[in-house]
Amino acid sequence: MAEAMTRELGQPVIVENKPGAGGLVGAEAALQAAPDGYTLLAVSPALVINPLMHPDKKTYDPLKSFDPVTVMANTHQLIVAHPSAGVKNMRELIDYAKKNPGKLNYGSAGTGSATHLNMEMVLAMAGIDVVHVPYKGSTQARQGVLAGQVQLASDGLLPLQPPIKDGRLVAIGLMSTKRAQSNPEIPTIGETVKGYHSDTWYGVVAPAGVPKDVLAKLHAAAVKGLTQPATRERLEPRRRDRGQLAGGIPRPHRSRAPHLVQGGEGPRRQAQVRPRASTRLRELIARGPTLYVPGCYNAMSAKVLANAGFEAIYMTGYGTSLSLTGYPDVGLTTMGEMVANARYIAEASGLPVIADADTGFGNAINVIRTVREYIGAGVAGIHLEDQVSPKRCGHVAGRLVIPLEEAVGKIRAAADTRDELDPDFVLVARTDARGAHGGSLDEAIRRVNAYLEAGADLAFIEGPTAVDEIHRILREVKGPVFYNMTGVSPRFTQEEMRALGIAVCISPNAMLRSALAAMHDLAAQMKADGPVAETRFMEGFRRHPLGDLHTFAGFDQVRAWEREYLGEEAMAKYAGSVGHQPK
Repeated sequence: MAEAMTRELGQPVIVENKPGAGGLVGAEAALQAAPDGYTLLAVSPALVINPLMHPDKKTYDPLKSFDPVTVMANTHQLIVAHPSAGVKNMRELIDYAKKNPGKLNYGSAGTGSATHLNMEMVLAMAGIDVVHVPYKGSTQARQGVLAGQVQLASDGLLPLQPPIKDGRLVAIGLMSTKRAQSNPEIPTIGETVKGYHSDTWYGVVAPAGVPKDVLAKLHAAAVKGLTQPATRERLEPRRRDRGQLAGGIPRPHRSRAPHLVQGGEGPRRQAQVRPRASTRLRELIARGPTLYVPGCYNAMSAKVLANAGFEAIYMTGYGTSLSLTGYPDVGLTTMGEMVANARYIAEASGLPVIADADTGFGNAINVIRTVREYIGAGVAGIHLEDQVSPKRCGHVAGRLVIPLEEAVGKIRAAADTRDELDPDFVLVARTDARGAHGGSLDEAIRRVNAYLEAGADLAFIEGPTAVDEIHRILREVKGPVFYNMTGVSPRFTQEEMRALGIAVCISPNAMLRSALAAMHDLAAQMKADGPVAETRFMEGFRRHPLGDLHTFAGFDQVRAWEREYLGEEAMAKYAGSVGHQPK
């Protein structure tokens, strides 16, 4: 939107994020600006809700304090149910709730949020009693219903499409006036609860008093900018009804060249369109109760973990530094090196990857670019730590942490960048305060709670040293806990972690250590016995599940691609050729 208006107005339109209190912080900042058209406010239904939720603060009058500029978008919200609820549509939900008042519950993005108020209006008009469970945001509420913590939830259509499609959630009804073009099979709630509808909107307003001719100019620039093809291509796929765009772009005509006889199965035929890695990771975490994620240090070790059947993996910063540069984990690797390794790992494994992003490689401004780069690399999430740069391994003495205010600013910058580019991107906030010079567990808990409030998805306290500390962390941290089971920290079984309620656990360097041990042992034998040691090793390696190195590396896939895209004539080179024959 800002870019589009910049083009139309011929001067820069700068976005300044001021999150907090459901949009109240940003609204109050806009009210303090002069009504000259140079300060605008992006708004949602929260603009109307906030004064009603905070009548004691006498914040503003949504009808008198602002002048409308334009509506940017209308989006679809809907009610979904976990399959265990046993209801498939609005009629079944009403019938069950009337027979079992107070036995169902629903998750919302928080008390006073649009999802909360919309749902309460549904319940009031339907005459049913369902218990409200407020979460800290729509993502957490969505995770709650996916995990079966609540039976019902309200959220946007776009993020709910994958779990509805694969049967993990049941679409009960759309809150909007009309059915969605992208999902015409989902009825509206108004088809059952007569008179109900609630269309969710996003718009732009200005402080009251802006001259009418200035408002008209701003409105014209906004509308023209929004209707430009380049703007629509960027905005509509991210809106809640992707069908608006899908019908307008013809599929390219794809035919084979008549002189080629091709027969392979190329990548487009082998794979279905999958959700983004970030979406898949959030769904894995929501499935719970504990997602165990082993660490890898390069693309090869990532492929090994994928071959073993893991659904998500972690990129270790320690392993990246040691394997790539030969240096220990003391902040000597650059952002470019870390992001490149993360990209190779994500590409090679095809799995959701949580990557170490160290301190974000600078201050909050550097963090913005860091998050952009990791999202562009195709990883599903990162963790950022609050150490002084240059940092060091969280299980090695000598760590220092930055002031809390600075650390919160970095998490806010990361969260805003996430929300702009990929709202499902998982942001893990790590503190090293527990083991830092002069640090304590009290300070660590205080910090991660502040980071969660600033927009982090999971809290990561590095280096707890006792089981009692883990219990306290899980008791006092106000959000999902990410645990690093290595170094000075206690070890648990999978069952123990589930009982404790740990959301995600990583084992960062087991693969690195096992590779070091195996390579050292073979190197020692080769030094002692010469080439016969390698011959002896190969005799045993051929019987290993990964003993066919060429197949593991992917030569079969390369041959399939050659057949698919180069034609049968290209396959003649394999006849009579010496060496491994890909299948």
